[in-house]
This record gives sequence, structure tokens and C-alpha cells, in this order.
Amino acid sequence: MEEKRVTKLINNMIYAFTAQGISFVLSIIMSLVIPKLLGVEEYSYWQLFIFYSSYIGFLHFGLNDGIYLRIGGVEYEKLNHRSIGSQFWLIFIFHCMLALIVIVCSSVFVNDWNRRVVYISTAISLPLSNAIGFIGFIFQAVNKTKIFSTTVIIDKLWFIAVVIVLIILNSDSFIWFIIFSIIGNLFALLYCLLNGHKFIFIKIESIKQTLKEMTINVSVGISLMFSNIASLLILGIGRFIVDKKWGIEVFGKFSFSLTLATFLLAFIAQVSMVLFPALRQTDEVQQKKFFLMSRDLLGIVLAGFLLAYMPMNYLLGIWLPQYKESLQYLILLLPLCIYEGKMNMLCSTYFKVLRKEKLLLKINLISLLLSVMLSIIGGYLFNSIYALIILIVFAVALRSIISEYCLSKMLGGGGLKSTVAESLLVIIFMSSTWFVGPFGGFILYLLSFCTYLILSRKKLEGVMVQTRKYFSKRTSSQI
Repeated sequence: MEEKRVTKLINNMIYAFTAQGISFVLSIIMSLVIPKLLGVEEYSYWQLFIFYSSYIGFLHFGLNDGIYLRIGGVEYEKLNHRSIGSQFWLIFIFHCMLALIVIVCSSVFVNDWNRRVVYISTAISLPLSNAIGFIGFIFQAVNKTKIFSTTVIIDKLWFIAVVIVLIILNSDSFIWFIIFSIIGNLFALLYCLLNGHKFIFIKIESIKQTLKEMTINVSVGISLMFSNIASLLILGIGRFIVDKKWGIEVFGKFSFSLTLATFLLAFIAQVSMVLFPALRQTDEVQQKKFFLMSRDLLGIVLAGFLLAYMPMNYLLGIWLPQYKESLQYLILLLPLCIYEGKMNMLCSTYFKVLRKEKLLLKINLISLLLSVMLSIIGGYLFNSIYALIILIVFAVALRSIISEYCLSKMLGGGGLKSTVAESLLVIIFMSSTWFVGPFGGFILYLLSFCTYLILSRKKLEGVMVQTRKYFSKRTSSQI
């Protein structure tokens, strides 16, 4: 049984990484090719569409999260398909009505043509993306991540093909990119509907019974939903202020550097997607071992990612000289990959596994409040986008450190020295790269990182020993 579970986990991870590999290619295209094709202003409106679209998933009001938490680890055949299908159709109809209201209001009250297109397009995406999200959550919860990963592959491959065509046609309007992105959502939704036919195309329950079940799921998932909203807004509030205070073009350049800084997080999100149902099926001892091993390994791997700045700065400076300011922002934003990476893969996943959603919500709300205050101070008191970025990164770092500390207390293991060392590495990277320059900063940070590796060699040896033990047990069990 354990062997089958491990094999399934590995297969799911392969599919997840394949999907994310394609997403990574798309991210490169979106980050490097689209800005070159569209120009700063058009690209900025495209980024605005992506920014607003990232929040529409919260209009499930915690329904997805509640279902995900309640059925996580349950076998697909044992689900109450009729109940889930009824909830899907009720929330889908609600989202269609909500989208219609937004379209009408945007058409009447928004004077800026480009922003009106963004708002209307976001509204059209609302029911489509949320329907994909609902079905995707079901497949993730029951450990059928291959289906969800294939959905991602379909959507991304379609968009990559579209981008290539638009490049050939030399299209320089963000509207075409939005239109074809929505069409890609339609294809992905069709695939989800076909694979989810057991609970989608089914006789629905009464509205009263459906609402009753939805209320239970919302009550379970509302904490996690608010926690996710707070998590997004920790960075999002800064983007709102940049858009309002410095305009759409600065917003586009800031968003460009933020996209570069969070490349790695897409892979981490896929790993956490696979880990949740798998960890729910393991005992406390295994959960603790994996936490301690992952915490040490992630700290080292993610800190090494900061070495990528110098080659990125050189290549992007040649390819996109109009985004020179973005490369300055990137010096301060790149450390996000360390703190957000640990938070997304390790901390958030374990809070959900341990059913500590309320604690996660408290940490995220405190961090959001801090982010709002610091963003206002940086944007309006200091009147500096650089100050704003530094203070946002500080808020994100503090959230990750507090979360890791709380989990360490629950699962055992200190980790304080590692946290201090990682934060010191971040300070060295930011200060040396900012004041000495990309090349000098790279040398200083490389020396610091190598020193950190030498001091952490016992942790690395420990991780390797644990990995060897795990695979030797698997081999002996097969024999």
C-alpha cells in the first residue's frame, strides 16, 4: 500500500513539474518577449489584466477551500458527486450574474477605454477561471493532480502558440493577448468538464440542500480564503499604490521585475499542490521529518537563486533596455523568492495539513496590516518606490519567519540560526549589489553563500542521509 502511495506521489509530481515546466516557458515568453513586442504602455495594461484576474478566485468566498480541506485525501469514487456537482452549478450561475454586473458598470462608469477593456475582460474571465478552479480543487484534493496538471498544460500550450502567431503578425495591442487568453480558458474548462463528468453532468440537488452544504464548506474554508486574500494583498497593496501614485507605465515596470523575482514560486506552488493530500495520509512522525528536512534544504536552495541576478541583469539589459528601472527594482525584490518560496511550499502547506487555518489567517492578517502601513509610508511619506519595495519585502520576510517559528514549535526543531543566516545573506545580497554593482555584488554574495554552504554542510549531509535511508527502505521492501 505504501509503495503504491509513493509511486502515485512521484507520478503526480512528474505531471505537476511537466505542467509547470510549460508554464515556466510561458513565463519566459510573457516576461521577455511580450514586453519587447507590446511596448511599455500596452504591456502595462496586459499586466493590469493579469493583476486583477489573480483576485477573482476569491469570489468563491471560501467554498473551494472548504471542499478542499474536507475531502483532502479521500478517494475520488467515494465522493458525494451529486452534492459537489450541485454546488458547482450554483456558484457558476452566481459568477455569471456577477460578471454581467461588472460588465454593465464598467461600460457605464469607466471613461478610460483601455481600463474599461481590462475590467470587462476580467469580468468575462471570472466564471471561466473560477469554474476551472473549482474542478481543479476537486482533482487536487483527491490526489488526481495529473488531470489538473494536464489542464494547465492545455491552457499554456495554447497561449504559447498564440503568442508565436501574434509575434509573426507583429501585433502590438494588449487586447489580442487578453482575447486569446480567455479562449485558452475555454479550452481548459472544456477539458475539466469532460474529466469531471461524474459530478458535473448529474441531476442536481434542491437549492435548499445545496445551500446547506455550501454553507458548511464556506464556514470551513472562509479562514483559509481570507488568509489567501491577505497573502496576495501583502504584495498587491504595493502594486495598487504604484499604479495610483506613479501611473500605468511605472506599474508595468514594477510588475515586470516582480514577475522575474517570482519565477521560481510557480514550481513551488505545484509541489505544495501535490504535497497536501500526500501529507494528509502520513503519520505525525513522517510529517515532522519531512518538515525539518525540507526547511533546511529550501533555505539553501532558495538562497542560491539570488546568484541569478547578475546574468539576468546583463542579458535583460541588452534585450529590454527600456526596462532598466525594473532591473534596479529586481535587486530589492529578488529576495522574495526565499521568503515566499518557504511560505508557499512549506508553511502554508503544513498549516493546512495540521488544520491550523486560523493561525495562518492571523499571521497573514497581521502581515497585511503591516504591509499596508509600510506601503503607505514608503509611497506617500518617503515618496520613493524603492523605499516602498524594501518595506514590502520586510513585511513578506517577517510573515515567513513568524510562520516558520510557529511550525517549528509545533513540529520540533529550532531553526533560529538558519533563519538568521538566511536573513543575513539577503542583506548582503541587497546591499552589495546595490552599492557595489552587479558584478562586485555577485562576487561578494558568492563568497558569502559559499561560506554559508560550508557552515551548513552538516545539514546537507543530514538531508542526504535521510534521502538515502528512504530509498534503501523502498528498495528492500521491493526485494
